[in-house]
Amino acid sequence: RPPFNNLADAGAVLLCSSEVPYTTGRPLVTVSVLTGEVPAGPYEFAIDVQNPLTPMDATEMTWTLSTYTNVGLKEMADLVAQIQGFPIEAPMVQGSVVGVDAGVLYDLTGRDDHPSQLSN
Repeated sequence: RPPFNNLADAGAVLLCSSEVPYTTGRPLVTVSVLTGEVPAGPYEFAIDVQNPLTPMDATEMTWTLSTYTNVGLKEMADLVAQIQGFPIEAPMVQGSVVGVDAGVLYDLTGRDDHPSQLSN
């Protein structure tokens, strides 16, 4: 995995906002540069999300990444990238560690998997 640039080092002030437009019904996340500049290079960011409550096919789950020099005028700054999502299956109702029957000691795995609860 290549090293990623640290946005804090860029000295730019960013604003992140999100909405679900009624026209698409799909989440829209916008990251805008308010002041300063973000140099070209690889960056990484994370978004906390919740899976849909109903199963969805992977073809319905596509991320589109666009960059604009002026989003209001839709002036594109770079090529658009699309990333295929993954299918959302039915909720997990039971979980276990594979190999427990073969002598794997569950307590030594450091896991605490529980359906419908947060896990580490």
